[in-house]
Amino acid sequence: VVGGRITFDRFSATLKPEARELVAKTAERLRGYNTKILVRGHTTREPLPADSLYEDVRDLSYARARAVIREFEKNGVRGVRLIAVALGDTEPVVKQAYTEERRALNRRVEILVTEDLIEDYAGSTLEDEMKESSDG
Repeated sequence: VVGGRITFDRFSATLKPEARELVAKTAERLRGYNTKILVRGHTTREPLPADSLYEDVRDLSYARARAVIREFEKNGVRGVRLIAVALGDTEPVVKQAYTEERRALNRRVEILVTEDLIEDYAGSTLEDEMKESSDG
């Protein structure tokens, strides 16, 4: 995991000012490389309110990941490197989160830099991959 903790208010996908600052600092370190970056959105296990903008917690976690991706792009990280992953409430950092303070730790986005290069995926088509597998 790269950078610090990017957390969100309850049921929100809006980046806080301190999160924007953290993304900007992290972007400085990530610009200029060709590795893929996973932006993994998470939520708590709380049910969404009836008037939520989001269909379910996975949808909310995706919106959180997308918010961070947009901020990375504003700070010069190429979009082709960024992959949004919506995990919903499936990977809590705090499993026994009964207080608001502990639940808040699960409302987060994690940034993971992979070893995969964007060139590993560029220009590859299903036809190319099928040809490769039949050649071997």
